[in-house]
Amino acid sequence: MPETTLQERYWNYVTSDGPTFPRLRNPRATKALITTYAVMMAAAIVFQLAMFRWPHAVWLFLVCLVIALVAWTVLRSTIGVRDAAPRDRLDDYESEVLAVWRQRALNVLLVLLFIGALTIFTVSTFFSGALSPATVGTVAGLFMLYSSSIVSTLPAVGYALTFNRDADEER
Repeated sequence: MPETTLQERYWNYVTSDGPTFPRLRNPRATKALITTYAVMMAAAIVFQLAMFRWPHAVWLFLVCLVIALVAWTVLRSTIGVRDAAPRDRLDDYESEVLAVWRQRALNVLLVLLFIGALTIFTVSTFFSGALSPATVGTVAGLFMLYSSSIVSTLPAVGYALTFNRDADEER
């Protein structure tokens, strides 16, 4: 029995079963899935912040989060979860596309975390009497959580935008 790495075992598990949604492998459906994910994540952020004032916003938050996660799961299924594939399962062009989008994701994440850290530091310094440390910590944690969650999707989004095209468009 050949030795397999953890990534290969994960890849085999992920690709072993599940729908691939071949009818959604087109530019229009891909853009709709990406837009649905982005809009629902933005709405989830708004409703999560609204929970500070209106506790019932949790239900709207959960609905937005479920819709976003379904859109994200369907999008990743349309690309066959290729963004998580071992390098030996990708051709050179696929590897290059993923490398470019991973680099973009890292750059965006670094900028967001710098801006977030600077903002949290500035706000907590100037408004230290008006804000509780728990509120500042919660907002900082939510910002980092959402930043990493949204930015980590960029390689799959880039892959889907590159490869989910109509047959006549690929020529």
